[in-house]
Amino acid sequence: MQSGEALNGATVKSEKAMTLTNSQGEFELISRADIDSITINHTGYKTQKIKVTNTNRYLNIQLAISPVPLSEVIVRSYGSDRKLLETSGSVALITKNELNRNNDVSLQSTLNSIPGIQMDQSHSEDARISIRGVGIGSTFGIRNLKVYINDIPLTEANGFTRIEGLDISTLGRVEIIKGPASSIYGAALGGVLLFQSEKAPYDQTSIEQSALAGSYGLFRTSTTVKTSTDNSNIVATYGYQTLDGYRQWSSDKRNFLSAYGQFFPSNKQTVTFFVNHSEQKTHIPGALDSLEFATDPQKADSTTLSKKAGRYENWTRAGLSHTYRFRDNLVNITSANLSFFTLDHPLAFAYIRGTYQSYGGRTRLIYSPKLGAVKSKFTIGGEYLNGFYVNKYYNNDKGTEGIITQDQETTAIQYSYFVQAEFEFPKATILTLGASYNSQEYQLKDYLKLNGIDFTGNKKFDPKISPRIALIKTIKKKYSFYATVSSAFAPPVDYEISLPTGGINKNIQAVTGINYEIGSRGDIVKNKLHYDMAVYNLQLSNELIPQTVAPYQTIYSNAGKTNHNGLELSLSYLLANDDTKIISLLKPYLAYSYNDFTFKKYTLDDVDYSGKKLTGIPPHVINIGIDAQSKNGFYLNVSYYYQDKFPMVDDNSKYNEDYAVVNSKLGFRKTIKHFGFDIYGGINNAMDARYASYIDLNAASYNGTSPKFYNPSPARNFYAGLSLKLNLNK
Repeated sequence: MQSGEALNGATVKSEKAMTLTNSQGEFELISRADIDSITINHTGYKTQKIKVTNTNRYLNIQLAISPVPLSEVIVRSYGSDRKLLETSGSVALITKNELNRNNDVSLQSTLNSIPGIQMDQSHSEDARISIRGVGIGSTFGIRNLKVYINDIPLTEANGFTRIEGLDISTLGRVEIIKGPASSIYGAALGGVLLFQSEKAPYDQTSIEQSALAGSYGLFRTSTTVKTSTDNSNIVATYGYQTLDGYRQWSSDKRNFLSAYGQFFPSNKQTVTFFVNHSEQKTHIPGALDSLEFATDPQKADSTTLSKKAGRYENWTRAGLSHTYRFRDNLVNITSANLSFFTLDHPLAFAYIRGTYQSYGGRTRLIYSPKLGAVKSKFTIGGEYLNGFYVNKYYNNDKGTEGIITQDQETTAIQYSYFVQAEFEFPKATILTLGASYNSQEYQLKDYLKLNGIDFTGNKKFDPKISPRIALIKTIKKKYSFYATVSSAFAPPVDYEISLPTGGINKNIQAVTGINYEIGSRGDIVKNKLHYDMAVYNLQLSNELIPQTVAPYQTIYSNAGKTNHNGLELSLSYLLANDDTKIISLLKPYLAYSYNDFTFKKYTLDDVDYSGKKLTGIPPHVINIGIDAQSKNGFYLNVSYYYQDKFPMVDDNSKYNEDYAVVNSKLGFRKTIKHFGFDIYGGINNAMDARYASYIDLNAASYNGTSPKFYNPSPARNFYAGLSLKLNLNK
């Protein structure tokens, strides 16, 4: 399959012969008649027909997921490479079809269609992702979640991840683990995002040119080259994007270059690489108070505007992974990664110049013996990340550097060791046992020693062992039930341990948690209704809560304990799924999250917040939509997203109001001999709701000013795009 796992049980047939792939995805087709072509099909994947010019040729075929992600699809989550139906945990799968419901500017609508996931984004500069409430307190970027692409870490050594430089158009699928995933991924308290790049169709070479234009000065263009043979699969994209922005002083310009490749030196080896480079120049409009938000949401914050706040960055990431199959039941997967980053960052309270470089590696050894009637899989491995960055702070003099106020170097070191054992018993029961050992350290060197104070120091968090146990039972190959208990360890990222003065907060502690969960998924009603449901209780200790201590300055404090009770439900129903019919696909879907999250024990400055609702978390979130396709090439996607009101401050005295957003996309795609095209148009926020998805939690007032919570989201906006594709060898 396209993500690289072996696909067992796929049907391979010619005109006179038929066979099935084995557990390694291999097959041999023997026929007395000539074999001119073969057809490969498997439930959950697109049927593929391939011409055969040499019957002795070793074929390396990769299947793409069908438009309907059934439970038969193989997922990589937890390192199991199992069918989604047999995966013992809460895992969401986003295929290319779901990614294509929207344009290639943001993942927000796509991720928010998954129960338990909340992506907040008001403009192109930043995105905050939380899973089951974990990560909601981040003032920028992603924390307490792990992010990978093609099994290579994107999360940096300081536990921080930015995905703005990731080109959405190059993604083929996304898997999301919800809840602690310590047994394979280490310090992943909230969960894991596993991005997988798009692959070129088998034995094809193509060139694709795309262009997108829309409201608020949006323009995006990209050129993509794809090529695939039995020995390699390469996709490379270069593009440019510009956006004036919905708000004053919110423009964004970026260039991006991505290259992904797989090489197959032999049937025992796979080498995977990726290179991603982005250059981004973004203005930051800042947050508004309630009156400004109600009367003029497009304005920029006056202080932020006077300081010409922005983020100007160059980011290069590269990774290399090698898979070696010693024998059918013994495999090693090892990867190495590098990243380089430069930052020019005027803000309301400072002007920051920084450089960052990191390196790391990850390895897994997988042994899969059969113990009598029990199939087993043992995984042992580790991950190491090392990051070094230099930050210099200056007074911001109307967008230029003033007097230097801070000159520091920080080294972040993160490592984890993990083990996992899976036992597949007769009668479709799988037991998983695992644990990880995790550590985090920061080393700070102060070169300025402002006012004679040397902030040089280090902070090392005590290593923690995080176990996981899971049990799943599959019934009639139609539906399954699972139960899991898992724990995790999440040390603060670098900016969360920092004090406004420049030193390290020695009192801050790592967040720890334990998750209890039961769930079920399956395909019922003649395989037309797919459901996935989970009920969980996530208990966190020492959760980090942001507190504004001065204008535009935030510190973090451990909040004692919080309690996350939740229910997640996703449903989809196949009203039509037949390529020969006029309406070839008609699939309504629903995603619902119920969040009962509270402070269990939390006292700050002698104020007891115990029993209050957790800041930033809506109790109810609903996403309803429909996907439709016709035989002649038309397609339509419509979605309705509702988010309930939620508290913006810890004492629950101020709430962000509920809102609903309707998005739709209509298009027509066709392939005529060597040429293919896709023309489409869409509307976001069709009902023109006034809302703010990104809230600055616990914003405070100073000198008689009102607190600035709101980063307004765009009003109704439109876009249209065209993609032209030339197949060079069809």
